[in-house]
Amino acid sequence: MSDELRVIIGSSGSTAAQNVAWALRRAAAPSLLIGVDAAVPNGSAGLFDLDVPVPWADEPDYIDAIKEIARREGASAFLPVMEPELLAASAHVDAFAAVGLDAVVSPEEAISVCRSKRALTARFERLGVPCPRVLRPDQVGDRAFARPDCGSGSRGARVLAVEDLGTALAKEPDLVLSEVVEGPEFSIDGYATDGRLIHAIARRRDEVRGGLAVRSEVVALDETVRALVEALCDDLRLDGFFNAQYLEDPEGVTRFFDLNPRPAGAMALSFAAGLDAPRYLNARLSGAQLEPGGTATIGLRLFRRWENVLIEPAEGAAVDR
Repeated sequence: MSDELRVIIGSSGSTAAQNVAWALRRAAAPSLLIGVDAAVPNGSAGLFDLDVPVPWADEPDYIDAIKEIARREGASAFLPVMEPELLAASAHVDAFAAVGLDAVVSPEEAISVCRSKRALTARFERLGVPCPRVLRPDQVGDRAFARPDCGSGSRGARVLAVEDLGTALAKEPDLVLSEVVEGPEFSIDGYATDGRLIHAIARRRDEVRGGLAVRSEVVALDETVRALVEALCDDLRLDGFFNAQYLEDPEGVTRFFDLNPRPAGAMALSFAAGLDAPRYLNARLSGAQLEPGGTATIGLRLFRRWENVLIEPAEGAAVDR
């Protein structure tokens, strides 16, 4: 195997994909980063060595397109990032392996459970992981937290007054209602191999806009919380990068409310704090055994700012005078 890490990263226009590219680019080891997306060019311009357009992940030609890029560029790892890619990749792990491409993705069953708020809550409850209680409409007091059963990020999530439930459920019958839990919000970014937790870093989400943390700080990971994360990794056989989210209620009880078997939108902070993406991928591709553990820079903070990416028109393009 070449000493150069050649990686295809999906959904290159997403914040999560750009975080992974940023983490790999910071490593001293040589690498070839290939960003793929249905919309190219996009805001990731300059982060990847190659930007390659591909079909949407739910289209028939998507898998063959990824395989062809792997053959052409000699890529050995594929990191799907967004849900449609995760579903497609997890169903075609063997097809990728046939061309020498290791798809860093959790099993189909884990992805299916995590994408459904009802199924995920049931899994939390079965494993004894504290979480907000799911409510029937007749169990709601004065208000409830409502989320689409299958949704990404915080899209569609809001607190509903009891008098508004009927109208909301008529428009969105798949809404999942749960008790409202007040308290600070935290994320855990981690890496697992075949259900075995390698390392996890906790961060407080101090300011969130549109589901994305724009101010966050690394905090110590409580051993009880870590044990819960280990149980989730083992039960779901998580493989690769993942993100879990929880609230700390007024009594100090940790309440998990989400688990994403993929890189997260603010994972750049955890990568900088000690989540060693290049080491994990190199070990995976070389067959080396990773031992659990790692460092975390407590108190490291992230403040997100936006960058304007300008892409020049083709040479000879018309100029309005």
